[in-house]
Amino acid sequence: NMEIISNYLTTGFKSLDETIRGWITPSLNVVASRPSMGKTSFILSMVRKIAIDQNIPSVLISTEMSGTALTKRLIANICNITGEALLTGRLTRDEWDYYRQQSSVISACPL
Repeated sequence: NMEIISNYLTTGFKSLDETIRGWITPSLNVVASRPSMGKTSFILSMVRKIAIDQNIPSVLISTEMSGTALTKRLIANICNITGEALLTGRLTRDEWDYYRQQSSVISACPL
């Protein structure tokens, strides 16, 4: 459960919060590591917990991906759809319906 404590925002990851004591708000936070280490997936998980689940205004800037690509990855993350299935369009009717529904959720969040 995310919450703002004083001027700290919890990340939603207990061990990370214990290490860095959450995100200081407002602030600019940079996540960096070697290629293909899961940075984008990690950040999208936090965005989901902060901006979508808790409705807390957030900004995500990537030097590697466009806003459209990040949004598609976020929706795929929420829907548990692989990026490959989304790119190829190989989704069941139920997956497409859920994808459209979650697209609306993301459009309404403060991201």
